[in-house]
Amino acid sequence: MKTASTPVAPSTAPPAHAGTPPVSSKAPSTTGTTQSDAQQQQTQSPIGEEYSAQGMTTLWPDSRCYLRNLVLGRECRNVFNLEPNTIFLNQNAFGVAPKPVMQAQAHFVNKMELNPDRFLRREVPVMLRQAANHLARFIHADAEDLVFVTNATTGMNAVLQSLDLQNDDEVLCLNLTYSAVLNTLRHLCYCTQEFVELKVVDVVLPIKSYDALVEQVVDAITPNTRLAVLDHIASTTGFVLPLEKLIPIFHARNIPVLVDGASAPGQLPLNLNELGADFYVGTAYKWLFGCKSCSFLH
Repeated sequence: MKTASTPVAPSTAPPAHAGTPPVSSKAPSTTGTTQSDAQQQQTQSPIGEEYSAQGMTTLWPDSRCYLRNLVLGRECRNVFNLEPNTIFLNQNAFGVAPKPVMQAQAHFVNKMELNPDRFLRREVPVMLRQAANHLARFIHADAEDLVFVTNATTGMNAVLQSLDLQNDDEVLCLNLTYSAVLNTLRHLCYCTQEFVELKVVDVVLPIKSYDALVEQVVDAITPNTRLAVLDHIASTTGFVLPLEKLIPIFHARNIPVLVDGASAPGQLPLNLNELGADFYVGTAYKWLFGCKSCSFLH
C-alpha cells in the first residue's frame, strides 16, 4: 500500500483555459449531422483525442494534474460550484468536487446512456482497473489488492462482516473511532450469537506524548484480542495516530489491523505497502477531490 504522485507526461492536447477540459473546435454542420457525428459530440468531454483514438477513457492529463498546479486562496473559488457567499469548511465530511471532476463524471454518465449494456458489462470493469492502477501508484499499493467501494463505512463493514469471531474474542478500538464504525463494532460484538467483547481505549486529548498513547494501547491488548480497528486521522478531532508504531505492535502478537483512513488520502503522504496494515479503507471524495461515492479498500 503506497503513496506518491507520479509525474504526468506532457499533453499533446491543445491548452485549456483555467483548467477547463479541452473541447472540440469542430464547427457544427449546417446541413445536418449524422448519427456517428451526434454520438461523437455527445461523448466529447475531458477525454483527450489521443486517448479516445486508443479506445481509452482516461481523463485528459491536464485534468488529472489540475489540482497539483492550483493556486490556493480566493483565486480558486471559481474552480468549485459553491454558493458565492459560502465558505465551505467541512471538506472532511462530504467533500466538494472541482468543476473538471464534475464534467468528467457527467461525461461518463452520458457515455453510459449511449449503450448501457456495453458500458456496464464491458467498459466499466476495464476502466475500474485502470483507475485502480492510477490510485495504486499514488498510494504506493498493489493494484491487484485494491477494490472500490461507495464509502469508507461500507469498506469497513465489508471487512468486519467477513471475520470469524468466536466466544470470548476481543476487538480493540479507540474512543476516537468514527461513530458509524463504532456502531458497527457494537453490533458485531453484542448482537450476534457469539459474545465478543469490544474494548474501547479511552484516549484523553491532548495526549502527553505518542509514546504514552502507545503504552496505553499496549496495556489494553490481551491474549483474546483478535482485531485492532484504528483511525489514521480521527474524523472529529483531526488527531493523527502513530500507525507506524502501533501496527508492528499488533502484528508481533499476530493481531490483524483494520485502518479507517477516510480522512487521510490527500492530507498525508501514503505508502500502504510500507505501512503494512492488513486492511486499509480510504476515500477519494474528500481530500483527493474526487466525485461522491468514490472510496477504496486495500
